[in-house]
Amino acid sequence: MLARRGTRISQGNWESFISSTLHNGRSQISTVSTFSCGASLNSFIAYLIYCSLEIGFLDYNRFMDRLKQIAAQIDAQSMPPVHLWKPDHVGEIDIKIDASGAWFHEGDVIARDKLVVLFSSILWFEEGLHYLVTPVEKLAIDVVDVPFLIHQTEFVGDVWVATTNTHESVIIGQEHKVELRQYAGQWLPYVNVRYDLWARLNRSQYVQWVELALERQAQQESLELELFSGDYSFEVAR
Repeated sequence: MLARRGTRISQGNWESFISSTLHNGRSQISTVSTFSCGASLNSFIAYLIYCSLEIGFLDYNRFMDRLKQIAAQIDAQSMPPVHLWKPDHVGEIDIKIDASGAWFHEGDVIARDKLVVLFSSILWFEEGLHYLVTPVEKLAIDVVDVPFLIHQTEFVGDVWVATTNTHESVIIGQEHKVELRQYAGQWLPYVNVRYDLWARLNRSQYVQWVELALERQAQQESLELELFSGDYSFEVAR
């Protein structure tokens, strides 16, 4: 139910109007001058406060739902126990992960996303080399920088959730730390995904983090460009 200019809404109809507004999930009140109503201004303000509280409650519910989704997603990310596999055969295979996170086999891009996700689940890093590991063999591959890219970050509650190009999500903190490394002449944030496997932030996420860190620096009069994920602090630029 939309209230347009000149529409009269009686005080008794305010609750149904606001309930409709909340149900539709968007504000249908543009300005006070848009409406002609029988309710007093105080009643109107009271209902606006009520509306704000209700919207806040709905945001809280959406926030809790999002946390549950993230927890379920992370819990479902069961990875093969590559740290337990000690194969006798060690070799190499013509597979390459370039700086953008794209996978190639014998020079041809691996276009099947599910295959990339499968390969990424058996990655291992040891003595400066990346491997694909199975219980019977360990094959070295060529990784230009790191095997993953962070293409999405989300601040949920008071923690940062980072998602890789292979759809793996981690909560940034002591178990998934952030460190600055030099890449192409610039200090960029890298996120530990698992074991000694790391992901570099893509450009858009890096810019977002720097902008937020600059805002925090100005507010806190801090010397560091840093963000927090819970109690864990991390630099985002130098």
